[in-house]
Amino acid sequence: MDQPTSSQNVHPHGDQPTSGVPTRTQPTWNDSVSQMDAYAEKLRVQLPAAPPGLADGYVKFAPWVYIVLGALGILFSLGGLLFSAVLGPIFLLFGGVAGASLTGALILVLIVSLLSNVLELVGGYMMLQRKATGWWIIAVGMAITLLNSLFGRSFLVIIVVLLLAYIHLQVKPNYRET
Repeated sequence: MDQPTSSQNVHPHGDQPTSGVPTRTQPTWNDSVSQMDAYAEKLRVQLPAAPPGLADGYVKFAPWVYIVLGALGILFSLGGLLFSAVLGPIFLLFGGVAGASLTGALILVLIVSLLSNVLELVGGYMMLQRKATGWWIIAVGMAITLLNSLFGRSFLVIIVVLLLAYIHLQVKPNYRET
């Protein structure tokens, strides 16, 4: 058995031998989305099918509900921000540090609520156009609401969100990528 000489084992950096194995690339956003689509489809297939009338009603009316509730939520959030900006100095004056803390927490909650309502409005509009992105925006909003309710121990909200998520998952094939 002949041993290769040291000059036969050395490859300059540019002359690396190729073995036909593809190089690994960084995962892209599309890879993550397609993986999430695969998980959602697998879960949808495993669950019992929703009644056709319920699924059709959800596809027709849910986007409008999300749009209307999102728009109303935006108005209430903006009104609350204006209200907290006016009452903030009064809370600080009479409450001191606790009043300032309350005002800061209130403003933070209202800003998060405003962002959530904007996403709900946009997701509802995109669902109305039967776009999968709108479906995903609403699905992520449901997941956030579910987590928030779990930590807040809001059992009725958990039940309602799980029922809506079940129907939402069942209608996923009605939405297309674009």
